Amino acid sequence: MRKLFLIFFSILLSCGAAARPYAALVNSEVIPLAEFEIALAAAKTTLIDQNSIDLESEEGKFILATTQRSIIDDLVNQMLVRQQAAKMNIAVTSADVQEEIARLRAGFPSQKLFEETLAQEHINSAELLDGVRSRLVAEKIKKALAKKTVVSDKELNNFLENNQELFADQSESSEAKEYLIRKKENEIYDRWFAKIRGAAKIEINPDILSSDEPSLDLDKKPLPDKTISNGRV
Repeated sequence: MRKLFLIFFSILLSCGAAARPYAALVNSEVIPLAEFEIALAAAKTTLIDQNSIDLESEEGKFILATTQRSIIDDLVNQMLVRQQAAKMNIAVTSADVQEEIARLRAGFPSQKLFEETLAQEHINSAELLDGVRSRLVAEKIKKALAKKTVVSDKELNNFLENNQELFADQSESSEAKEYLIRKKENEIYDRWFAKIRGAAKIEINPDILSSDEPSLDLDKKPLPDKTISNGRV
């Protein structure tokens, strides 16, 4: 009887492990499995149609495995940013998102070409909205973290002197100063995010990662050029 119970219990555990209904848990908050699967399906289509990758080949299996890891990594990062934005009372309105989409649209000669480009990248309207919102939230966090960032005259002059081929005209000093401010903002944000990520409790569903992936460490090992991530906007 005890043996039968143990067998039954082990079956229950194995079934539960194989049917985890999440892609990852980030500080106990769920990233739905469906969100990962949709992004992965789009990535597979792009790899096959646009990059002519044979996913059954050795190279294809490796690229697909790294793509899977890149997608889940992006989803985790986006979740962490959203969580931190909530703690910092940072919000992006629907009007902000629509304004940014209009700005993106303005870079195309026509609405038709804009929509065709999104279709080619397998980005639907919901993904476009989410992607733009995530990027705007990150930008607001960046500005909040670096709101006291300044560039001294000495820093600016040294930069101009060492980059004369880029900023030969003195009238371009304002552009150079803006570049330095953005550079500092990015550095501050990167250090902040590395700390947030390091302190986060992250559990990735092992069932979604391919066994063809050779012990990747995304912080140390660059991904192949043809790897596709979820950060497409």
